[in-house]
Amino acid sequence: MSITPGLSPHERAVWMVVRECTEKNGYCPSQREIAETTGFYLANVNRCVQALETKGYIRRQAGVMRSLIPVDPERAEQTALANNVRRQIGFLRKRLKVTDDVKELVRITDQIDNLLYRLEQWGSG
Repeated sequence: MSITPGLSPHERAVWMVVRECTEKNGYCPSQREIAETTGFYLANVNRCVQALETKGYIRRQAGVMRSLIPVDPERAEQTALANNVRRQIGFLRKRLKVTDDVKELVRITDQIDNLLYRLEQWGSG
């Protein structure tokens, strides 16, 4: 059985390059370097990186270069949930900034609290 179930061959190749380069050099490769190593187009590498993040096989910090962090495949599902919760919270926080409706503010903060609770429960399970 594959150590990276649920990944396409391209996604698996990108994940392996990120993992191996990070282990060897102590930092992750750029997407351009991944493209050069795999022979994929840069746009395909970008799509694979997005899919890997969605599936929980990598984490990254928005706006920071070389911030791809490979995740142990056994923790991929938990990481995918955490990434999803973080995106949802980010979306809700943006909505908080543009609304003056008190009921909407309460509803949004309740949603954020619920998402954080889910994430906490998942992490301790």
